[in-house]
Amino acid sequence: MRIRIRRPLSSLATVLGLLVTTQLVSAAPAVANPDADGWCTQYEVCVYRLANYIDEQADYYNGDYDFTDDNFWFWGGNTYYKAAEIVDNRTSSVRNFDPGCTATLWQYVGWGGGHINVYPNGAIPNLVNLGFDNKASSLTWSCG
Repeated sequence: MRIRIRRPLSSLATVLGLLVTTQLVSAAPAVANPDADGWCTQYEVCVYRLANYIDEQADYYNGDYDFTDDNFWFWGGNTYYKAAEIVDNRTSSVRNFDPGCTATLWQYVGWGGGHINVYPNGAIPNLVNLGFDNKASSLTWSCG
């Protein structure tokens, strides 16, 4: 679970805060993105199958070590339904709905390889422009 530490901090909270890495916010690998429901809301990052935030989407509240067990969601007229297509290596645009945290998409499972940052309340409508189209395989958060 993503943990936010607000100021002022007591000395115990400061020590505990230093123990929590600012880049990797999940203590263990996520299992099939348990917080996902298809709705892109505040404090989440959403990745989209196609450029310009269209087609299927996946929402993340916490970091995710491995997109290979995550599915996109599609709009079914009155709600979102889980699609058959997996998220791994299929993201073409991204939005960060968190006002205070940066989302980092990583090229490889396990937070490795190349990466791009999506700053608070930021968006990238076409990842091809950054050479990162269909490359995202994991996600971390950095909150400051």
